[in-house]
Amino acid sequence: MSAQIKYAYLKGHTWLYRRHYPKGVALALGQQALKQSLKTRDAATARVRAAELNARYETQVAEVLVTSESFPRLVRL
Repeated sequence: MSAQIKYAYLKGHTWLYRRHYPKGVALALGQQALKQSLKTRDAATARVRAAELNARYETQVAEVLVTSESFPRLVRL
C-alpha cells in the first residue's frame, strides 16, 4: 500500500509537492501553486518535508493577505 501524504504524490521514484493558492493570492504571487520536489523516495522523509512546505505555504498566504489589506481589490478577485 502506498503512503498518503496530503498535497504530495509519488512520481516515478520521487515525491513531489503541489498545493494551489487561492485565486487572489495566485494573482498577487504570479503563480497558481506552490510546486516543489521533495527530493526523496522515502515516504517518512517526504511526510516531514511536506509538513515543512505546508507551513511555508500558510506563511506565504498569510503575508499576501496582510499585504493586500492596502489593496483589497487584488485578493478579492
